Amino acid sequence: MSVYVDRLKPSVKNKNWKYDKSCHMVADTLEELHEFAKGIKLLTSWFQNRLGMPHYDLTEGKRAEAIKAGAIEISDDQVVDRMREARKENQNEDYPSLLDQMKLSKGVADASGGVS
Repeated sequence: MSVYVDRLKPSVKNKNWKYDKSCHMVADTLEELHEFAKGIKLLTSWFQNRLGMPHYDLTEGKRAEAIKAGAIEISDDQVVDRMREARKENQNEDYPSLLDQMKLSKGVADASGGVS
């Protein structure tokens, strides 16, 4: 199991995102993605799952931290492929329900680190 980041790309600034560049961070499992994100001090509220493509957007500095912590650099296409694979693999199994996703986006977790 691994965590991956793609290359930095120009970002569109808005009221929620003030950075010029960003990348995506994905993992082989949602559990690993959230555990790794916690390790580099990302908030679970930053987790994104639009269209069932689970990931975190990273700033240039957080990307560097992720790589230092062991994230593997992969191409943009490989990141999209991994997001699609995660969506397919988890649709009928551990894929978070809409309610779980909403809890994750609000950063609600139980004592064991799981969503409650």
